[in-house]
Amino acid sequence: MDKPVKNRIIRTAVRAVLAVLTVVFGFTAVSGRLPDDRPDGFMRAVFFDAGEGDCALIICGDSVVMIDAAEGGSEQAIGYMQRLGIDHADYMIVTHFDRDHAGDVPRIMREFSVYRLLMPEPVDASIFAYSNIINGVSDEEIIYARTGQSYVCGELSIDVLAPNAKAKKDNDTSIVCRVSRGDRAVLLCGDASAAEEKTMLSKYGSSLRSDVIKIAHHGSDYSSTDDFLRATSPSFAVISCGKNSYGHPSMRVISTLKALGADVAITEGDGVVIYDIFPDRVERKK
Repeated sequence: MDKPVKNRIIRTAVRAVLAVLTVVFGFTAVSGRLPDDRPDGFMRAVFFDAGEGDCALIICGDSVVMIDAAEGGSEQAIGYMQRLGIDHADYMIVTHFDRDHAGDVPRIMREFSVYRLLMPEPVDASIFAYSNIINGVSDEEIIYARTGQSYVCGELSIDVLAPNAKAKKDNDTSIVCRVSRGDRAVLLCGDASAAEEKTMLSKYGSSLRSDVIKIAHHGSDYSSTDDFLRATSPSFAVISCGKNSYGHPSMRVISTLKALGADVAITEGDGVVIYDIFPDRVERKK
């Protein structure tokens, strides 16, 4: 057997073993073991280590909201959901159709019952991820996001804050949503740009306030303006990114968050990031 073939076989075997470990134990070598308890009476927000992509889950009792599933980055989420006995997602929120956010959504729909797909209208209906998602999905399952929409999911509320206008670029269609339980909230910013943040500031002002924020566009310097971060005033911030050549995350963004007193987590170094959100406090699980 020549060396390249042997190396390919070894790599395939390693990937297979890691996939099994992820499904059975809900962990990777980087992230450590995920908690076994099913969050009941509080809200849990889980941000998976999806490389230079996004994949997140918010659970409260039987209510399950999933946000994005990066291409090749959904293994941890699938393993965790299966281990907790979760067989569905009440809402699958696809913030936009870049593969690092939407590439594995068809896989999620094969593995679990997805009751509602909340997603923006695409700039181009031929975009690969979009066409893959809608293939075989009934129109009744799809909700096209508009700013101002609100949905109730058990004890959770989902408020759509963006997109605010017809866009020409995929990132500019990105859904920004605030998932809350009572007075506690998680703000999920997709890949929203600084221009979209300015629009949200003018529309929603202090209503943007959230305990946890998933920073826009992997911590890009072209998002997360100082004014927007001050308005959200988060106690905790998570940046979902991996090794990249884009300069993510921006040191300006990190410095601004820390100046606001936020605890900052980055999935590249921290692995899976988990917040348990109670009526009187938020705990980051380590």
